[in-house]
Amino acid sequence: MNQYQQVSTGALILNDKKEALFVKRAKTENFMPGQWELPGGGSDFGEIPENALKREIKEECGISVEVLNPLTVKTYFIENNQENIQRIEIIFYCKMIDKNQKITLSPEHSDFKFCLWKI
Repeated sequence: MNQYQQVSTGALILNDKKEALFVKRAKTENFMPGQWELPGGGSDFGEIPENALKREIKEECGISVEVLNPLTVKTYFIENNQENIQRIEIIFYCKMIDKNQKITLSPEHSDFKFCLWKI
């Protein structure tokens, strides 16, 4: 069994109403099918986490963001028959570059919503 660590990123994106963007993973996904999450994803080898997050948000949601400051770091494990992955996720506060951008989801996600976020 292969064991390794992976850096992942997530985005807290607030709209003008202080609501946070959440995306719902498609039921066909292997990891967390049908679950709501902050948008983001894994970084490629050598990729700066902030650049990985911009790329992932563009791929998953079709929007461009400005990555501001890191908010928190968490870790979790993904295990299957062939791999044991320790994922270290950095959650960043992000701002939409243009608040009028339309969210266009990739096949990885089936829905999105903005929910009230209290800081």
